[in-house]
Amino acid sequence: MTFDYKENEHRMGQHAAKVINDIAKSMNPTHLNAATARTDPWTVVPYQSTHNTGGTIMGTNPRESAVNKLSA
Repeated sequence: MTFDYKENEHRMGQHAAKVINDIAKSMNPTHLNAATARTDPWTVVPYQSTHNTGGTIMGTNPRESAVNKLSA
């Protein structure tokens, strides 16, 4: 994967963290682990078993792979 977060994704993360923290604080918790926005570069390592690393063998033989008949 060649994706990495750009300025807009960082701003969305900061906004989401603020909204989450505001909602959490409004509930008057006895303890709060505040949400923080991601600032590190994106990495595939934590996602080794998710959809972005595959999961289905692609190919042209329907007996051995998942295919889309419309793309052939």
